[in-house]
Amino acid sequence: MQVPVRDLTGKEVDTIDLNEAVFGVEMRPGAVHQALVRQRANARQGTHATKTRGEVSGSTRKPFAQKHTGRARAGHRRSPLWRHGGVVFGPHPRSYRQDMPRKMRRLAIRCMLSDKQQTGALIVLRDLDLAEGRTKELTSVLQALDIVESALVVTKEANANVTRSARNVGWVKTIPAALLNVGDLLKYRHLIITVGGVRTAEDIWTRSIDRKRGPAPEAPPEPEPEPEPAEQPKRRARRPKAQEAPVAEAAKEAAEAPSTVVETPAAETPEAETPPEPAQAMVEETPAVEETPSPDELPAAEAQKAPKPRGTRSRKKTP
Repeated sequence: MQVPVRDLTGKEVDTIDLNEAVFGVEMRPGAVHQALVRQRANARQGTHATKTRGEVSGSTRKPFAQKHTGRARAGHRRSPLWRHGGVVFGPHPRSYRQDMPRKMRRLAIRCMLSDKQQTGALIVLRDLDLAEGRTKELTSVLQALDIVESALVVTKEANANVTRSARNVGWVKTIPAALLNVGDLLKYRHLIITVGGVRTAEDIWTRSIDRKRGPAPEAPPEPEPEPEPAEQPKRRARRPKAQEAPVAEAAKEAAEAPSTVVETPAAETPEAETPPEPAQAMVEETPAVEETPSPDELPAAEAQKAPKPRGTRSRKKTP
């Protein structure tokens, strides 16, 4: 489908082809409503809090006697029935966050973009270049486009001048194309979007997404032909060190020289000399001479030669 493209003066200067997968989807009120409820619920902070009868300040003493006073019985001053007492079933901090399938969220945004195009509330600008970023520049553009009701201005990327110019206009809001949401599309009557914003929205909301794997990867570029390996320079033979040269030459000469072996007759070979006998062998063994004890030592010597009884420990006698 084709839509006219306008400039800042409101004149049609070109046409643009819109992707039907984004701007030609059938309206799904259920998905749009659920997306809006989720968005508004997730925006809540949930910081509200009240105090129960156990959290308010006050004495726990019984204020008066149980009976004979003519008044209703009371246990303490923190009762919710009393002034400055606790709150019964009051709100407490909690999270209002809701979840929604990703495909349904994306479908809701495509439905709203398609609805803007079908109802004639979609205006495509060639560019929105506000040099000074003043309010009168934006209001003059809106007057040229014959826009009196609320409008949502969408650019390709965040533009500081456009945001500054719409700051003092309460019925105009500016956002980049990547932040389009159901709440803003429902709140504002007209949708003013640049050509770059249209292409960015089509790229984002037509991208197939797998819940587990995330966005579909782009097609990999064609592999470049591998360059042929360069010829490596030949390595030179390792030269022997200066110290090893004489040794190598000597070994080479020994290998080339003829082997000369001189055989000696068996008669001329000297016999192995027998080691001399040790001097101890020449010494004759002499029998040991028994020493005869003196007459004073006879009783002690006989006592030592006497056999000892078995199973008894011998004790040395001290003189």
